[in-house]
Amino acid sequence: RQYFHLHGIDPERIPVLLVKAKNHFRASFGKLFEAFVQVETPGPAMAEATKLPFRRIPPERLRLPS
Repeated sequence: RQYFHLHGIDPERIPVLLVKAKNHFRASFGKLFEAFVQVETPGPAMAEATKLPFRRIPPERLRLPS
């Protein structure tokens, strides 16, 4: 949250905040916003790990328990 304040942005006063992060943002912004929308983007840190081209890890090992 301090990063935004450093650049003159007050996250508590805006209706929508976009961050490029995996999950660590939830600890800082979890109480500020009522919902999070996670989107899939290409790259080494995709939201759905089973879509990464692993060659030595079976896909069932990558799935999170329901």
